[in-house]
Amino acid sequence: MELPSLSRYEQDPDGRVVIEVAAREARELFNRFDRFAPYPKKDLSQDLADYLVDCAREIGRAPFRIQILLDEPNPALPDPDIARGLHGFFRHQARQERRLHRRLLRRFLLLTGLGLLLLAGTILLSPYATTAPLGLRVTFEGLVVAAWIALWEGTSRLLFETPPIRQNIRVYRRLAEADVRVGPG
Repeated sequence: MELPSLSRYEQDPDGRVVIEVAAREARELFNRFDRFAPYPKKDLSQDLADYLVDCAREIGRAPFRIQILLDEPNPALPDPDIARGLHGFFRHQARQERRLHRRLLRRFLLLTGLGLLLLAGTILLSPYATTAPLGLRVTFEGLVVAAWIALWEGTSRLLFETPPIRQNIRVYRRLAEADVRVGPG
């Protein structure tokens, strides 16, 4: 069954969805602030990157290729450099998301460890809490609340922030491995 959103795209003879990008020249595809970097190391323009990510998300798991149509091809910029630039950009984006995921896991472990340590401490001190002066009992109750907040914060971040990060990694990997063809517009 074809998704309704796939009808917006052409398909090549192999049945792959074709994401078409039209530009006057190759320089329009890349970030203009990287003027002196070679094309395989340049960042894509933000508009192009957003467009490709949105298309890849819309297409879902369907196989696709990227067709770049240029009105003014540049003989000094070979087509493979454009493809390498696109692939390199999305490999970098996937690495950034993996780094973000690792930071999220470290924060989860830190908060969970802190929460468990505080909770264990309050469990061990609970027999003395009932006979302690009022100030210590209030502090004890505050530690119990802090323990549960640390556990909740770590767990909720892991549960709610991991799925979008993992989805981004999948999309970036697909784009980094996509078949890219460059031709005249």
